[in-house]
Amino acid sequence: MTKGFADLHNHQFANLGFGGLAFWGSPAGPVAAALPWCTPAHGPGGLGDVIGNLIKTMYGSTPFGHHVGGNPEFDGWPRWDSVTHQSVHIDWLQRAWEGGLRLMVMLAVNNEHLAGLANRAPGRSPDDMEAVDLQLQAAVSLEAAVDDASGGPGMGWYRIVRTPAEARRVIDQGKLAVVLGIEVDYPFQSKPGGPVSEASVRDAVGRYHTAGVRHLFPLHFADNALGGAGFQNALEIAVDGSAADPRVNFGSLGVYGMTTEDGTASGYEYRTGRRNSAGLSDVGLALLHSLMAYGMVIDVDHMSQRSRSQTLDLVERYQYPVVSGHSGFIDICHGAKRHEGQLTGAEIERIYSGGGLVAPIIRQGDRDEVDTWRGAGTVIEHVQGTGLPVRGRESRGRRGRAGHGFQWLRRASAAQVRTGRCGGGRWRIGARRGGLSVHRRLDGQADGSQRHRSADIRHQRGQPRARRHAPGLDRRRAVAGSDRGRTRPATGLSGRLCD
Repeated sequence: MTKGFADLHNHQFANLGFGGLAFWGSPAGPVAAALPWCTPAHGPGGLGDVIGNLIKTMYGSTPFGHHVGGNPEFDGWPRWDSVTHQSVHIDWLQRAWEGGLRLMVMLAVNNEHLAGLANRAPGRSPDDMEAVDLQLQAAVSLEAAVDDASGGPGMGWYRIVRTPAEARRVIDQGKLAVVLGIEVDYPFQSKPGGPVSEASVRDAVGRYHTAGVRHLFPLHFADNALGGAGFQNALEIAVDGSAADPRVNFGSLGVYGMTTEDGTASGYEYRTGRRNSAGLSDVGLALLHSLMAYGMVIDVDHMSQRSRSQTLDLVERYQYPVVSGHSGFIDICHGAKRHEGQLTGAEIERIYSGGGLVAPIIRQGDRDEVDTWRGAGTVIEHVQGTGLPVRGRESRGRRGRAGHGFQWLRRASAAQVRTGRCGGGRWRIGARRGGLSVHRRLDGQADGSQRHRSADIRHQRGQPRARRHAPGLDRRRAVAGSDRGRTRPATGLSGRLCD
């Protein structure tokens, strides 16, 4: 029986998205060259980090710059609220793999609007699929590089997998199964009013399946020619009659217009409880049929409620499971957290009944925004920063530590580890029926380090038993190679930029 943990939402090559400069740091190469200070892209004090400052504003963090120190100090990043810096360098990912990571979904990511705001590398455009192609090729190149360092083709621990059988074989060998995916606003050139058609999406799915892609988001932040996206963040603005109520568009950045309708019956409260009135188009339905025909994973996150309902209606007819790879839950949220991007209890039941998988996004929100879920045999605790003291300095604010240096990390006591009370708390994820189950994962992301201590992945039916794995990733450790004798910081596993 193979045990380990899974990361279902990882943007390892986001440095190649967003025009190639906005996201700083490479996931490969010597640390000194891959992860230098971010000043060339983000400016002194991080004040030129347009995308990072904007996204942190959207999610309630301090938007005014950041410490720029990468290698060798790492006093600015990676950290829990850093959204434009690399946190999946291959050395760090290897440590996670050594600690039990056995499955990772590597999603090529981009956002054309944000890429248009940022400085771009020479020859680069904001185009979604340009960024996708570069990131997919980079993953293939990294696999080859790990192979070369491990003795030859097929010998490395980083293995791109294309079938369930291949994934199980790689996991059973103790290696890391990497699933390639796409998460952008306009997959396959699907801008509203563009040239996309049912025939073109069928052709595109076939081409990207051949390229190794197995996981896809039909929707992200914007409505596209495939359907309606969830009304869930400040990039979106209501363009219907509800806009007469100043509360509806208060704080909106006005980037993506959406025609909304009342969604309070579903429990929504965000911006007076509005939801997107758009569902899937005929082209969107054709995309879903193509994804199912090729046996690819459909991720229902970021969909409008109508789009998600239509998707579930369709897949239920074919008994085809879907995934929600990084969502939250309406039933335990309050106020603005009760938005269309979260799952209702009924949606969760439909996904589960169809054999699908639901994985919560790590940072659900503040304690006054999200309740602790305590159900029969299941506890989902908060995983936000706890504000532990840092060498005599108290943390500031509820969202994380004030200390920027990894040299100040406080190691959890043995008792904390045993009880699962270190870092951000403990939580369990329900298993998919008859398949992959991610049972328990601890994450102390107050300082940018993620500690995965007791998650189980089992290819069998039933609720797995919590089990402690290798020591956490929050220790400092000298490494061999180009950075021999230096100290590597602990880091998170996922370079999430546009969750």
